[in-house]
Amino acid sequence: MRVWSTHWVRQAERQIEKILKAYEKVSVIEEWPLPDAEAVTTEETTPDLDLQPRIVQQSQQATRSFSSIDEVSSEQIRTVLLEIVRGVGATPEDDLMRLAARHLGFARTGRKIRDRIEETLHGAIRSGEFQRTDDRIAIAR
Repeated sequence: MRVWSTHWVRQAERQIEKILKAYEKVSVIEEWPLPDAEAVTTEETTPDLDLQPRIVQQSQQATRSFSSIDEVSSEQIRTVLLEIVRGVGATPEDDLMRLAARHLGFARTGRKIRDRIEETLHGAIRSGEFQRTDDRIAIAR
């Protein structure tokens, strides 16, 4: 069970409920018969060398710098959103908007900046470029 720190800070009660539900599921599973330790062969415990972790190097792109969100085209915002999600994977919407604002060179995410990024993001979701899964935004497959 993974609890993201931002989720814990924002909705601690909801996270506690999720943890308790996960615990209840594990409690039920523990009642199942466990395999005999000697029945596990060494072949099953030998790591498959073909399944090594893949290291993804994120390109070090220069952060853009705009003096106003009005200078930024929707296409530039969409490109930044794609870069972020490709680099870090499915991301909570609030975090994605904050990261996009930083990539565009804005130190703070004020209402006007947030509204503009949110408008572009929701347009990309409607067009099928992105998808919402639970509370996260991912690239549509």
